[in-house]
Amino acid sequence: MQEKLFLFCIVLTYLYLCGVLYGVKLKTNSMMKTNAFRLITLLMLLVVCGIQNPAQAQKDKIYTEDDVKKGSVKAPFFKKSGDMEQSIKKYLDDNYRAPYSASQRETFVIRFVVEKDGTLSNFDFKEDSDDFHGFIPVDYLVTNELQRVLEAMPKMTPAKKNGKSVRYEAYFYVELTDKLRVYDVADEMPQFPGGINAMFDWLNKNIQYPSEAKKKGIQGRFNVLFIVEKDGSLSNVEVVKRENSSIFEPEIHRLMKTMPKWKPGKIAGEAVRVNFTLPIMFRITD
Repeated sequence: MQEKLFLFCIVLTYLYLCGVLYGVKLKTNSMMKTNAFRLITLLMLLVVCGIQNPAQAQKDKIYTEDDVKKGSVKAPFFKKSGDMEQSIKKYLDDNYRAPYSASQRETFVIRFVVEKDGTLSNFDFKEDSDDFHGFIPVDYLVTNELQRVLEAMPKMTPAKKNGKSVRYEAYFYVELTDKLRVYDVADEMPQFPGGINAMFDWLNKNIQYPSEAKKKGIQGRFNVLFIVEKDGSLSNVEVVKRENSSIFEPEIHRLMKTMPKWKPGKIAGEAVRVNFTLPIMFRITD
């Protein structure tokens, strides 16, 4: 009804202007009148395109938490959870992979619109900064990662007003840590229980020299790459390739599997995953 009324007003205005032009007795030629009609038509098109009718404005209105508090709108939710904010925070925490330009732990203000079909749009991110006493634009790599995670998120159940889906702006703080990020350097580097000397004592006691290498008199020093996990376990073991490394690799992998858990690396007092390189020497002593 509102749309029809709006269009009716536009037509009335157009006819009125045309009537004014006819009613004014100007000594003008037909070309000038034609140009005047064209100008009026152009102006009316601009009005129609530039002014949003009331029905359309209502249709595209974006509701907020205030509307939810008033009880006029039912908030959107994610994965059947009643608490949209907490469920999205958990999703971000599980899927966010911080770029190397990011800090170990960061606090963001995240704003986006939940569309009527449950997709997200209009992303805006700000970072909490003690140095600047407020919120600052987020590093573009972090922005791209946050947007990647949110765009890949399964559709939400949209907000509802009178049983119909409506657009809704979500806004909340979130503190994120990349759980899977691996560091090359930490405040406290990982350590074998008892220290480096204890580690080499353990290796000397537990190495089983490969029989093939021993028969051929092959010795060598091999660099082993691995990750010390947050719980001190070792993962992603890889032997740097070099001559004869294939002979020693099975024994190196066995050693790393049986090695005791390490003291994990830490950043700001929190355990983190850290890359580590360990040289292992195979030397025939008999």
